[in-house]
Order: sequence, then C-alpha cells, then structure tokens
Amino acid sequence: PAASAAKAEPVFETAAAAPLPTPPPVGATHSAAASASAGGGSGAAAETKTDFGNLTRVFAWGSRLPCLPTRKLVQRHIAEYKGPHANTTTHWGLLFLKIPKTASSTTAGIAFRIASRHKHGKVHQTCILHAHHADARVRDLKHRNRDSFLWTFLRDPTSRAMSHVFHMKITREKEKPTDEEVIAGLREISNFMTQYAATQQFGLKELWSRKNPLETGDSIILQRVVMNILSDYDFIGIVERLDESLVALRLLLGLDAGDVLYLSSKLSGGYDFFKGHCERLQKSFISPGVADFLSSKEWHARNAADMMLYAAVNRSLDDTITNLGRQAFEEALTEHRMLMAEVHTECAGQVYAPCSENGRKQISLSEENCYWNDNGCGYPCLDKLIDRSKMQKDPGTKGSLEAEERLDGNAAGRTRAKRQIEFHDLFGNLTQKERGMLLWEEERQRAKKKKLPKWKRKMERERKRRIRKKEQRQGG
Repeated sequence: PAASAAKAEPVFETAAAAPLPTPPPVGATHSAAASASAGGGSGAAAETKTDFGNLTRVFAWGSRLPCLPTRKLVQRHIAEYKGPHANTTTHWGLLFLKIPKTASSTTAGIAFRIASRHKHGKVHQTCILHAHHADARVRDLKHRNRDSFLWTFLRDPTSRAMSHVFHMKITREKEKPTDEEVIAGLREISNFMTQYAATQQFGLKELWSRKNPLETGDSIILQRVVMNILSDYDFIGIVERLDESLVALRLLLGLDAGDVLYLSSKLSGGYDFFKGHCERLQKSFISPGVADFLSSKEWHARNAADMMLYAAVNRSLDDTITNLGRQAFEEALTEHRMLMAEVHTECAGQVYAPCSENGRKQISLSEENCYWNDNGCGYPCLDKLIDRSKMQKDPGTKGSLEAEERLDGNAAGRTRAKRQIEFHDLFGNLTQKERGMLLWEEERQRAKKKKLPKWKRKMERERKRRIRKKEQRQGG
C-alpha cells in the first residue's frame, strides 16, 4: 500500500488524565468485545470500556520482511553489526511474543506459517523466528536489532484472566472451581499483559499497590507505560478481532492471503499436552459471585493498565486500518473470510494436535501435521488449499505452475529428514554438517528400502502399524 511506502515514526495522541470512573459490569465488556469482532470495528467496545485518555498509534512498516537465514549467515551479519548486543541471534528476524492465554498457540502458528512460507533469497532457507513463552524483559527485546519485526496479540483482560485461572489452577493444579478458589486465583493477577509485554522496567511497580488495593496507580505513569509498549512494538493485534488484525498485518508486511490462514490449535478437542500426557481442559465459566468480584473496584484497580493498553490497541488497530485504506482493507478482509470459510469446510477434520479429541497421544501424527508442538496444526491442508486456489485463479502463470508441482505426489511428499531440517531452520540451530547427515541417512534408508522384497516391505509396514497402535493404547 502506498500509505506504508516509508517506515513512519510512532504517532501518538493523548488526552489529559481524568479521574478513574466506575468500572463497567463484566458482561458489558464481553459483549462489547464480541460485537467489535463481529462488526469489524472497536466502536462498540469504546462505548462500554473505561476511557483512560485517547492513547493511540498508527502501526506502519515500510521496510521488507526481515527474513534472515540460519545461524551461519546470521553470524556474518552479526560480525558486521558492532552494537552492544551483537553476539546474540535472538534479537534478529521475526520476533513474536507469546502472551499466555491470548490464543498464543494459534497466533504463534501463524507466525510459524509466515516464517516457513517466506524463504531467504540466497540460500532458500526458512526465516528465523523466535516465539517463546517468556516475557519481553527476559528476552531483552529492548535491545533488539533494526533487522527485526516484533509483534504480539492482546486479549480482553477479564476473559484472559478467567482462562488463565481455569487453566493453571483448575486444570493443572486440580483445584475445585469454587468461587473462593477462582477469586483467589484472580487476586494473584495484576496487569499481566502489561507486565509481560513491557520491554522496560519503568513504572511497572507503580501500576498497582497491595497497600492500597482499591486504588490504581498514577494515571500519568500508566499512560507512559502504555505509550512505551505501543512504541516498542511494530504491530499489536487483538484476539477478539483476530481476522481484522491478521489482514492488517498482511497489508503492513506485504504478505499473501495464504500466509495468515489458520486453524485453532484446540480444534481437535479440549485436551492439553503437558508433561508427556494429555489433560482435559476445564472450560471456564463466571458464577454470580465471581461476576461481582470482576465488576468490583478492586479488580478494576488491579488491572487498570491492562484495560488501558487493550483500549489503546483497539483504537490503534482502527487508525492503522484507516491509514492502510478502508477500501483496500475491506477487499482483503472479504478475501480472507472467504478463504477461512473454505478452511473450516475442508481442513477442520485434518488437524492432528499432540492430543486427539479423545485425549489420546498422537505424537507421530502431530509431528507431520504441526510446525511445532501444537502450533500451526493442519498446515499441510492449508498449503494444498492455497495452491489449488492459485491454480484456479491464475491458470498458466508461474505461480500456478509452481502450485501444481507442489500438489503432485512427487513434490508434496516431503521426507522426514527434510521436515526435520525445515523445523530446525526456523530456530537457526542446525549446522550444515547436521543437515548433510540427516539427508544422507534418509537417502541410505530409501536405498535400503528399495532393495527389500515386497513381502519384507509389507512386514515392515505392519511392524510400524503395531508400534503406533501400542503408542495410542499407552496414551489412552
């Protein structure tokens, strides 16, 4: 888009700090988020959410996608860069912050998809991606390199907190979902997303104090912390407006429509793979007693910074869409939703996460179906759908011919060694010698397989089938 032809400096709009108003009921917050997601804007959300001043930023990106190759070439780039943090590769390339319980497995899968579908031109290797469950200060993202793109997603603070409590306390710690336990878990949470996303320590201790639990921190400090986060990130999306956020990200980076398709990581069932076994996820719910606490002044004071940040990002997304061009955005959003309808129709049954819908382990299937762990599961089906769409849209062109080659059996049948290499390339931790050894071993096994008579190959397939069945029984 012409609007993002040059990389723009962060643009902020602020208003004078106002006294803290009475928080809205928890039900109003959820309905506002839902209407914003369905209606394609945050106007409805602004009517029910507390306004802490009109903080906003227009996200703009005029540079190319920072697609860096694996470790060897990155070390060469580091040798040319003489900055204070030049000896680490974790500050280069695509940097995605996984904030827990913000649909992080699904959004991280999109980050993996972008990295895997864009190759470095010289060596045709996947882009380096760093997507970990570690906060921004632990990852030292304040000192990231200029050849990087940092982004994350936020979720409604109340909805995220309820999901966090039910996941950690009820599912993993096996606590009963009583009002006392849930409220005790909520009282352990204070401005979680702000604390997690902040790259600087400034003002974090002043956001809320246990000595005065009913009072929020100084509004000027809250605004400064939120402004720092907005300026430190190249893009921040909203989970309740996931499709709009992904389309805006696509237009900012100049990506293809197929780069931002996704399948929910929890689509295959309500189970979580944790410490080698599958655990049933307890669905969260809000009882009347918990709802009273979530609408109290204490909860509002504890999470004032998160609510301010969430509202500011909602406004920033609207302003970014306006800057990209409303007509171009609506066309891209329509195309995205049409493709997502096809995805849900054709690929919903082809998602193989580490845990099946019955709670059984299926590690061997998930390794071939997901980019990593439960991130990006179902991507082979997405790739085939996009290739078929390209062939129908532009028959005879170079892109459609390449898609046709990928769809035939010879091109689509990637070997296990090549999948391992692609996986390691995402993290940049596979040497050239290790790559060669993997390919050599795969070639040796293929040659050995060709020499076996037909009856022996049949016996080998039967042996592997029995091993898979044994794994499934043990997992069940």
